[in-house]
Amino acid sequence: MVANGIFFSYTHMYTPLKRNSTINTVNILINKTIGAISGSLTPYVGWAGAGGSLLSLEPFALSFYIFCWQYSHFYGILWMYKEDYKNAGF
Repeated sequence: MVANGIFFSYTHMYTPLKRNSTINTVNILINKTIGAISGSLTPYVGWAGAGGSLLSLEPFALSFYIFCWQYSHFYGILWMYKEDYKNAGF
């Protein structure tokens, strides 16, 4: 259930929003937040697979760390390819 929830949020929320909405270029923070949430929930898959409780502090702490890291990761890529984004009209 955890893996399916993450897969659903990524494929049915983040990806369509990224491709079909101007919100990705107008307010990139909202779209990145949806992607960061779905991307940061993956520790819960391993935690649940190992038999841990989903309400434990450990998977939440790791997910929060990954969630925070994704912004610097995304903006690093954006900075590195800023000319490509500019040429594409973003």
